[in-house]
Amino acid sequence: MSENDISVEDRELFFEGHTDSVNQLQLTSDDKEFITCSSDFTIRIWDLATYGLKKVLKGHTHEVLSISLSQYDDILISSSKDKTIRVWDLNQYTDEIFLTNSFSVSFVLLSKNLKYIAGSSANGEIRLWSFYNKELVFFLRGTFIEIYALVFTPDDKHIIKGSTHTFIEIWKISENNQIPMIKLHKKYAGCISLSRNGKYLASCINLYCTKNSIMVWNFPDDHLEAEFEYYYCEIKDLIISPDNNYVLASMSEGSVQIWSLITKTLVKVLVSQAEFKCNLAITKDNKTILITGKKNVIIQPWSEDQIQTKCYLNAMWSSVNCLALTSDNTYLISGHDDYTLRIWDLIKKTQISSLDGHISAVLSVAITADNTKVISSSFDRTIILWDMKKKVQIAVLKSHIFAVYCLAVYHNKSFAISGSEDKTLIIWDLEKHCEVKMLEKHTAGIYCLGISKNDEIAASASFDCTVLIWDLITGECKHKILNYWMKVNSLEIVQDNSLVFAWPKNGFLCVCDMNNNLEKGFGNANTSYLKLLSDEKYLMCGFNDAIVYLWNFNQNKITHNFMGNTKQVLSVVIAKNINQVISGSYNGTIYIWDIPSDQIPPIQSLQHSGHVKFLKKTHDKNILISYSDDKTIRMWNKQEKCLKIIMKGHQDCINDIKITEDKKFLISGSSDYTIIIWSLPEGILLNSLSCNGEQVLCIGVDNKNQIFVSGEKSGNIIVWDLDGRKKIDKVNKHAKGVSKIGISKCDNFIYSGSCDDTLKVWNLASKEEYLNVDWKHKLLSSLALSQNNKYLLAVNEIHQVYVWKIRYF
Repeated sequence: MSENDISVEDRELFFEGHTDSVNQLQLTSDDKEFITCSSDFTIRIWDLATYGLKKVLKGHTHEVLSISLSQYDDILISSSKDKTIRVWDLNQYTDEIFLTNSFSVSFVLLSKNLKYIAGSSANGEIRLWSFYNKELVFFLRGTFIEIYALVFTPDDKHIIKGSTHTFIEIWKISENNQIPMIKLHKKYAGCISLSRNGKYLASCINLYCTKNSIMVWNFPDDHLEAEFEYYYCEIKDLIISPDNNYVLASMSEGSVQIWSLITKTLVKVLVSQAEFKCNLAITKDNKTILITGKKNVIIQPWSEDQIQTKCYLNAMWSSVNCLALTSDNTYLISGHDDYTLRIWDLIKKTQISSLDGHISAVLSVAITADNTKVISSSFDRTIILWDMKKKVQIAVLKSHIFAVYCLAVYHNKSFAISGSEDKTLIIWDLEKHCEVKMLEKHTAGIYCLGISKNDEIAASASFDCTVLIWDLITGECKHKILNYWMKVNSLEIVQDNSLVFAWPKNGFLCVCDMNNNLEKGFGNANTSYLKLLSDEKYLMCGFNDAIVYLWNFNQNKITHNFMGNTKQVLSVVIAKNINQVISGSYNGTIYIWDIPSDQIPPIQSLQHSGHVKFLKKTHDKNILISYSDDKTIRMWNKQEKCLKIIMKGHQDCINDIKITEDKKFLISGSSDYTIIIWSLPEGILLNSLSCNGEQVLCIGVDNKNQIFVSGEKSGNIIVWDLDGRKKIDKVNKHAKGVSKIGISKCDNFIYSGSCDDTLKVWNLASKEEYLNVDWKHKLLSSLALSQNNKYLLAVNEIHQVYVWKIRYF
């Protein structure tokens, strides 16, 4: 059942929030309400204290692109793709069309004294109209480059515009001419923000390069007040706090960075996970930050005493290839491109020694469990064992014939294992300084490895795009985990002997059950290095964009990110009992961060976020059931117009749900590789069925409450025993994901539609196909068999119906 089958009244029950992208937000002057505009043609007014919807303003007939609020919160203006500008009286909730254009105004702005309305269009033209008589009083011809920023000065005498391809321009409205500002005039600005008192003007330009900066100018005096650098990301919006103490920027990678104008430093990075335009607002007390998401507003509490503390150690521009930390968190060992190892006192934050012995770059380093020895490997093909206390070499181990990229020490005995470009793993006895065993199976150089806590299992990743699992007792290869087209960047083995690894294909991190050879992807990143925290709930990731993330992979989300590196992160290590993360980067800088526990979880101003879908026919005629990208299923009472039950259990978006014929169970399939069976009407989670690393796109139920089927992204169709909660059969009928599936009334036939543009009908028992046709009629919306099973009916996204006769009949 598609959402188009739901009445307008029923849709209003679900969509307290916007149903399309949120394009802009405005806070009222008393911080009690905020207003949003959306591509769903509406403007909505919200209560900030309760996060509840107060009023929906309807009038525009196309996407609402921009809004601007008067100084006293009584007048709101809006612009839309319907080519109108509307004026709203917020006391009476009435509106009138201010003017109709032959073009869309993409950004609109109301002056404080209600004298002017300013508007910019996509071709770069700027117009000012008199608010009272609607006359055009100012026109600036366009450069066919969109204006991304437009502000009035507090006295409403000047207007400032910014664009990524033109300089900042300041125009005097009364004279219709540009004011020369010596320094400001020669700066580009993709985003600009003027403080409320007009003292500071913040600007930035989003260039696709490693390093960018935010410039904060003392506007009256025309001099640079501060410059804040940021790396490897793009700024979506930029604001100055009402008290002029902070500059806030929403970043393309999903964070909000906060800089202090007092200390001229980055003080906090908030993880917002916002998508799309990421417009910002902050309350006068600096305690609440609002960020527009794709279809919602994220309300993030913040306190000024929440600061990101960090310090750094400088290795003089010698790339930090690897890091290791003593178990008591006293000493840090770093390996460098200049052939050295360096020992750092973490308490005093100073270097205490440099170890020389390698004749090429140091690639990996580890410390024995008793903290007495350090072992390092190098591009020079050697492994060196060092005395930690005396800072001298103990032995040089030579068996590899090419560079030794990785090594790991055993947790419970004095052994180590190394991996080399020569395709071999070697187990070493660190007491006897000799080779114990050589493991050979890879067909290319070994790039990284990990070892289990009980020293019985090792995992190695190679340039041959495989990960091999080894039995360290017998020396045999137990499993080949994957064989894809890209090498694994980094891996770790957790306490239960499952494997976590960074795999750049499609930007996923993965978790593998090494016993069952199952794989689950999570996250989305270009990961160069990863480490597990001690409780193995959190994963610390070093990314190629110089940002370090703390990832909760049980909840599949980022909880913190750490910024400060200006070059690619090459190594990460964690001081577990004091909650610090340490990263080493390409430019030789080692950063030490405290892991904060102070970010209050954000609140979303939506009942049900994501693309909501519905089941109209449920176990009760008064109940509607919705499911969404927000990972929940919700039951709504139509008569009482209220939410009854929220069903939580999935860890990723829910793609389909079905109710069994006897109305006792609801079955849901998700991108989290599981199917969940829920009881009705209670909504209790009864069983979670693993789909072996396959995303479930659709569900079909039979007429006798005995079996159900699921369609997977790989093209497989799984037949399940409903009573036994187990898999009965697996059939591959399609080359790509199965988007629609069902079971005939007689339970003899399965019908399915796929992303490979085929529709099929086949016998459940014999697997014989009775219909196999191409689908070339836009997106498949629904699929069904006729009551007599003689015809297959398909509907596309524009409601065209196609019918095929099944040859069996």
